Amino acid sequence: MSFGQPQMLLFGLVALLPLVLHLIGRRKARAVSFSALAFLLAHDRRRARALVLEQRLLVALRMAIAGLVALALARPMLPDWSADAGLALGQGPVAVAIVLDDSLSMASRLGDQNRMFAAKKRARSLIAGLPAGSLALVVTSSRPARAMQPRLSADLRSVAADVDRHAVSSRPDDAASALRIARRLLADAPLKNRQIVVISDLQKGGWQILRRPPTAVSRVVVPVGTPVDDTEIVDVSVEPATDRGAQFVQVRVQLRRRGKTPWQGQVTLHLGDREVRQRVTVPAGEVMAHSFVVPAVADRAEVTLEHEGSQSFDGQPGNDRRHVLVGGGSTLRVLVVNGSPRPVPRDDETFFLVQGLAAGRQRADELRIDVTQSYSQQPWDVLVLANVAELSGAHVGEIRQRVAAGAGVLLTTGDAVAQAPSPWLHHLWPLPISNPSAACDVRLGSSRLGAQQPKTQALQRELGLTVLPAMRHGRVRRRLLLKPHSQLRSSTLVNYDDGVPAWVSVPYKKGKIALWTTSIDRDWSDLPMQTGWLAFVRQLIWTTAGRKATLGRRVVDSGAPVLLERKATDRELILLRGERRQRTIDITDQPPGLWRVKGLEQPGLWTLRVRSDKGSREAFVIVRPPATESVAQLDKAPDRSAASDGSGEAATPMMPAWSLALAALFGLLLAEALLLRRTSQ
Repeated sequence: MSFGQPQMLLFGLVALLPLVLHLIGRRKARAVSFSALAFLLAHDRRRARALVLEQRLLVALRMAIAGLVALALARPMLPDWSADAGLALGQGPVAVAIVLDDSLSMASRLGDQNRMFAAKKRARSLIAGLPAGSLALVVTSSRPARAMQPRLSADLRSVAADVDRHAVSSRPDDAASALRIARRLLADAPLKNRQIVVISDLQKGGWQILRRPPTAVSRVVVPVGTPVDDTEIVDVSVEPATDRGAQFVQVRVQLRRRGKTPWQGQVTLHLGDREVRQRVTVPAGEVMAHSFVVPAVADRAEVTLEHEGSQSFDGQPGNDRRHVLVGGGSTLRVLVVNGSPRPVPRDDETFFLVQGLAAGRQRADELRIDVTQSYSQQPWDVLVLANVAELSGAHVGEIRQRVAAGAGVLLTTGDAVAQAPSPWLHHLWPLPISNPSAACDVRLGSSRLGAQQPKTQALQRELGLTVLPAMRHGRVRRRLLLKPHSQLRSSTLVNYDDGVPAWVSVPYKKGKIALWTTSIDRDWSDLPMQTGWLAFVRQLIWTTAGRKATLGRRVVDSGAPVLLERKATDRELILLRGERRQRTIDITDQPPGLWRVKGLEQPGLWTLRVRSDKGSREAFVIVRPPATESVAQLDKAPDRSAASDGSGEAATPMMPAWSLALAALFGLLLAEALLLRRTSQ
């Protein structure tokens, strides 16, 4: 039994009052000799004993009545053994869409089984207990969310079999899309009773949408698993160790401990035939960084965690191993033109941009950053024109030609652009400008503005989950305003909280031209001082680079496509994970000049071996686990929920029992009335 208002049980102390009054009254009663009564009592001792019993029973009834009043006020809950899987789906046939969480966090273990095992068990139990004539389907929530059946099915055995065959994926949650698919499929159901059932561990990074009230179709949340302690490798980056020499690199590892206990163990770096260990302690709830300075004797490295002691339990072993590229990948060339150089580094126009890009490199040769005070005709993949007041027409024409061939340009504003006419800006930027310097007091808002392309939607989703929440406290004091245009809405990636565009990216033939409508220093905003700035400027540059960045990227998220340059003599591409061949891809249905690889799901190091008429070559790609995945769970979901115990499986469902307590109270009052009547007679 459990209670909705357990504090009301304190009123149960009132039940002692009848007993106290009875004892006090009996102690103060004075015995008076009365010969006739003594004669009657001596004549019928059995009747005397009955009177004493009736008095004691009356006291007990009054105590029970007071106790039941307190019990009813506490709203008791009793196990509902008749309910299937703890879900009250109504009477008669029902149309049910089960949203099954199959993201990486469901692999977290508690005991001998993981959360996915418990979720599948609940789903099978629910499907088996549906009334005759019911319809069901299953929607998986890992990105991209998808329905396992094309429509609601009356073949419940087939639906349950699909659940049995499904396994945990390595992708993050896409809860919003999963719920949207479930609502759309339920809209065509011929039954009036429609329900969405969410079976999930309610991982924080993916299920924030459950804090919003349900729309149209009601939903029931079935939590599986309980919060567990976990230590994860958040990020691994490589940068040159310039103080040790050109042949040395610094490998920086970030660790996070989730839970209530600290973690003790060893962080091990495997680089070629070298193995370097460090013993570390990460306090509960903290993020700590550890660095290794080693010779760059190999082009890839591996970082692993080894746990020590019973207090270092780890509920998600999948995030205890990370690979990182030390070299061997394509280099993205970034040319930064500083339009407002200053002697103090922290006041310089490009200081925070350059520092953010350098700190966010995932390998030593990933980015090459050149900073100049005027545009020069050197090679570049991304050009950043930071608060540039003047640019010749010849240079503008050359920049447009490079963008048309696949490069990217990022324009940022500031005082120099606002004070000068800057006619080059109107020639290079394709959308009309309203005001180059408008005063304001705003913050960054949402990144969901209805973009139509899937790639843009995915970018906006990633920004909204990981980057923008860390920059919401930054204030913007001045900004550039754009005139209304038919292309503006679809090209806006981030806006301010008043709806004005902040980051706009317009495609131009094979490349992109992007505009950041405020400065990248502290003159017009304090955004560079926010914790999310490093991740934001990296996303800003890599998104502007477009195809140039995709071809050079060797670290991708789980499920993201990989693009490699394909030569005319190439014949096939072999995918290997470790030493095991996964599959072979031929040139059929491949884009011109490219190898496009889809479906690299498992995190880790992949080898892409290209066979051609002139031999073979290899490239290494690292598939990293989702950055938003962890075992942290929502504190509370607002929907109707089935309770969960601490075993990783859902507990027995509960039903309200206060009505039973009131019925028992009524019965006790009736019994007291009958006893008083008998006593009076």
